[in-house]
Amino acid sequence: MYFSSGEHFVKQHRKQLIQQVSRVDEVLALLHRDVLDDEQYRSIRTDPVRMRKLYELVPSWDTWRKDRLYQALKATDRALIEELEGKEQPPPAPPEGGTGSSLWVFIPCPSLWYQGWTRILK
Repeated sequence: MYFSSGEHFVKQHRKQLIQQVSRVDEVLALLHRDVLDDEQYRSIRTDPVRMRKLYELVPSWDTWRKDRLYQALKATDRALIEELEGKEQPPPAPPEGGTGSSLWVFIPCPSLWYQGWTRILK
């Protein structure tokens, strides 16, 4: 859920997500209790610009909460998330110091917890 720049997906695409997510109530329902407490949930649900209100909380969130938002967004609007993922930066250059007995391979896994360069022994 991170770009090669080190920025989390939900932070990198803040503007597009606020403007384009239409199923905000479903996103909120998925975040309720795990990420949002009852007071936060009610406050956001009654706000006319719900996605913008939700994003007011994001800067204070840890990676776990941002990951849950990403997962909720992907579950409710997969097409939008995949479109935005397609606009991501190309992978970074491989690390220095390869030897003749190993090969560096970039593993892009936006739906998993890991993305990065992995050394494979020949």
